[in-house]
Formats: sequence, C-alpha cells, structure tokens
Amino acid sequence: MYKKIVNISFIFLFMLMCILPLAFSNLVPETVSEMEKRKLRNVAKLVKEDGTINTEVFDNFSGWIDDNIGLRTNAVAMNARIQFYGFERFANNSNLGLGSKGEISQIPEDELLEYQHLNLKTEEELEEIARAFQIISDYLKEQDIQYYYVQCYDKFSFYPEQMPLHINQYGDMSKTDQVAKVLKEKTDIQFIDLKDKLMEMKEEYQIFSRFGDPGHWTQRGGYLGYKAIMDEINRCNSERFLVLDEEDYEINLTDQGSDLFGGIHLEDFLEEFIIREKQAEPTSEKLGSPNISNPDGFFNNDVSAQFFTNETVDNRTRVLVLADSYFHMFILDDLSESFHEMVYVHADSTMDFPILIEYYQPDIVIHENAQRADRYDLIVEMAKLISTGS
Repeated sequence: MYKKIVNISFIFLFMLMCILPLAFSNLVPETVSEMEKRKLRNVAKLVKEDGTINTEVFDNFSGWIDDNIGLRTNAVAMNARIQFYGFERFANNSNLGLGSKGEISQIPEDELLEYQHLNLKTEEELEEIARAFQIISDYLKEQDIQYYYVQCYDKFSFYPEQMPLHINQYGDMSKTDQVAKVLKEKTDIQFIDLKDKLMEMKEEYQIFSRFGDPGHWTQRGGYLGYKAIMDEINRCNSERFLVLDEEDYEINLTDQGSDLFGGIHLEDFLEEFIIREKQAEPTSEKLGSPNISNPDGFFNNDVSAQFFTNETVDNRTRVLVLADSYFHMFILDDLSESFHEMVYVHADSTMDFPILIEYYQPDIVIHENAQRADRYDLIVEMAKLISTGS
C-alpha cells in the first residue's frame, strides 16, 4: 500500500511539473524580457500573413516554447545565480569578468588586446599619429584657437589587480601609453594625460567602481578628471576660468552597484555629485556663426550633440568639445559652468572636424578619446584632409 501511494504521488508530481509550465506560459505577443534585454519569440502561426502555409511552424513553436514556457524566468534567474555565486562566472556569455575579490571588469576583445599589450603600434605608425596631432594643433593655432587633447584611460589601467587572474599582461606599455609618450616627446600640443593626473590619487579616492559600471570612472573620478582639465586650461590662460570646488556640489553616497543578468545586484556605495546652483542652460538652439548655415544638417545628424549657454560667467569664450561617454555622461555639466557657450559633439565625428571649426568658430577645442576607443586612424585621416584643404 505504501509503495502504491509513493508511485501515485510521484506520477502526480511529474504531471504537475509538466502541466504547470504550460499553464503559466506567456501568450502575450511582442513581450520583452527585462532580464534578458530582448524580445521573446511570438506564438507560432500555421498560416503566414500572405496566406501561405508556414512550413516552419514546428521550429517556430519550439522556439516559442523555449522563450515563453511558464516559470522560465525563475529558472533562468536561478541558473544565473548558481553560475555566479557557485562558479564565479556569468550565465549569459557576458563580456564582463570577475577579479580575485569579485570586482567587475570589462573584457571584450578590443579591451583585452589593449590590456594585454597585444595591439602595439609600430614606430612608423606612432610617428604618423604624432604628425597628425601636430597638424591639427597648428591648424587651430593659425586661427588663434586653443587645442587641448585629453586622453582618458579605462579601468584596467588604474586597477589591473581587479582583472581576472587568468588574463596575463605582456610588457609594461600599452598602445595608449605608446601614443602618450610620442605626443609628449615629439609634439608641442597641449596634451592632458589623465593617467598621470589621476594615478597619484588612486590610493585616496575610488577612481573606478569595484562592483559598479566597469566602463567609466566614478563620479569622484569624473570630478578629478574635470579639475585636471580645467587646471591645465587655466595654466595656459592669463584669464582664469571658474572651476567648481567640492563646496559647489551636494555630495551623497548612493548605491551605484551593477545589475547583472539573472536579477543579481552587487552593492557599491559611491559618491554622487550634484551641482548646487547650476548656471549653464542646455539649449536646443544650434550655436554657431550667424554667417554660416548649418552644413548639411550636421548637428541634426548627431543625436548626441548638446549645446550650453551661460550668461553668468565673466567671459565670452566659446568651447567645442569633441569627446565620448567619459565626458557626456560625467563632466559636460561641470565644464559648461566655466564658459559662455559650449557645444558637445561625439568623437566619432572626428572626420567632420574642419566643418565644426568653420561652423562653430570656437576659442577653445577640447578633444578627448577613451583608451578603448582607438580613433587614431580617424585622426590621421582628418589631418590629411586639413593638410590638403579638401
């Protein structure tokens, strides 16, 4: 009798396990999985929209079951947690890596090559890059425009100890280090090397998050970068521009840790910087010379372009910022407090540099690139355009 009850109970539980997922299957079309950041496949249809028979209906049904079977989200989350906490790996083939103490790092192929020093430039390539930067600087100097090149470095350059232990480095100089060295030795451009500026502050401040966004500095790191840039600009000018001090911000500790696949959250309490009395105003108006029309709708093509005016400063300085996410996510608002007018255009628009100069007619150009964003070839090509005047 006992054996019979056990068998019946087993059969009941087995049937329940088969029925429950089907009973709770998702039937809503165009459903987007927030956890996986993708659209789930819709219910398979026997007849296509054109009235023909769908010969792939069984494959489509199998795909729909894979995506929409009931309790799937719970199972995916459970698997992700087991993989992460049990085996210290990601269940979704993420391009993230874990350090020896669980720190989060980015390890896509291009960043791995940079970290491992396997993408070094030849001496000829470095000479060409140096010439290109000098051409750009001289071109602007002829128009009485100041040029500052800012090199941002990624997390692995500041915290190699937080990279996965199985990834080895070769030598002690990266490609970006090579370029920085040749720019310092063979050009007279105003070069702001933020690795040199911030490395000495690494022990005192958290430049990059341990468990938060591994692709950008912390807000504290951004503030230190902003200060270094403005200090260099002021060093080169008799007229000193306003630089925000810590007292100009409301600084709070907030949880800025990572949200990982599978509903995993890693806490990381970091400083949040909020300007207390912001004076610069963002505007949709295209700031530029009244005598030159917006060329080919340029600014309309760059959805990331941002414009600022500030009537409270005691200067009429116009600044063009050609940069990437290190700037537009962290320090644009800070920079805009120092100048009368400022426009930001993404650094991927490097080839349009001469057009931007003609249209905007800035007094200062701040040109930045992230370490992982190898735009040196674009810079070389742009310098050739300047040299030929085409």
